[in-house]
Amino acid sequence: MIYGVLAYAQRDLRRWIRSPMNVISTLVMPAAWLIFMGVVLPGTDKGYLDFITPGVLVMTMLNAGLFGGSSLMFDKVLGYLDKFLAAPTPRESILAGKIIFITVRGLLQALVIQIIAILVGATVLSLWAYIATFAILALFGVFVASFGTTIACTWESMIPMRPPSPSCRCLCIWHLPLCCATNRCRRSFST
Repeated sequence: MIYGVLAYAQRDLRRWIRSPMNVISTLVMPAAWLIFMGVVLPGTDKGYLDFITPGVLVMTMLNAGLFGGSSLMFDKVLGYLDKFLAAPTPRESILAGKIIFITVRGLLQALVIQIIAILVGATVLSLWAYIATFAILALFGVFVASFGTTIACTWESMIPMRPPSPSCRCLCIWHLPLCCATNRCRRSFST
């Protein structure tokens, strides 16, 4: 089963790396949020970059996890999932491979965001703090990726140019309140 899981995760990782626009687009948006919200907006508040960096890391993992299940939907729509189901590997290995890929992709994105944060002036922490941060992000990524792939397995398709599918609506319902929660925490902790 381990070989099947790794084969599916490797397939998705290769597919992601072979599309440079995909890689760039998944890294540019969180980096833009970090630079815009962490450097430009606060003005003279030096600690704001240290405050917003963990939020951007968590939102990066949240986006990677929730919207990572869409690749499973595209595999279903394009007919690849039927071929995977006919392969002599356990069916659980398809989902486990997707979850591992989504988590690894999110951790790579988070690593790049953390490096950018340090380069633009965030406080450098100890090695153990970074290890603990990425361990927590990995656990969170597995949880959210499991949720995203569950949604992808439940609904039929997420085809663009149509009214939003139930999966897209559900993901947006979860995503928007969590985006706004960062700003709410800032106000409640600063008073």
